[in-house]
Amino acid sequence: MLGDTYFKQDLSNAFNIHNGKALYFLTPDGSKAVWAFFLYHGTTPQTIRIPILNLTFYDISGTTFTPASYNSGYILTVTTSPIYAVRY
Repeated sequence: MLGDTYFKQDLSNAFNIHNGKALYFLTPDGSKAVWAFFLYHGTTPQTIRIPILNLTFYDISGTTFTPASYNSGYILTVTTSPIYAVRY
């Protein structure tokens, strides 16, 4: 699913991710941007708020899922695992 790593940046401001880093990927054909959110902070689950922008979410096994809650146009979820959010 993931292509080569394109760049890495801290998206704490843009996505209100606390103690989180993100990797940006392009799929091999270049058609999809893939954000991989790594939200480990020790063993403490981290809360993230991600704007809903036609995103498809995948867990670490590649299975799609719907985050548990929605709040004012944001996806709110708590995780200790990477989340892959594919933006179309």
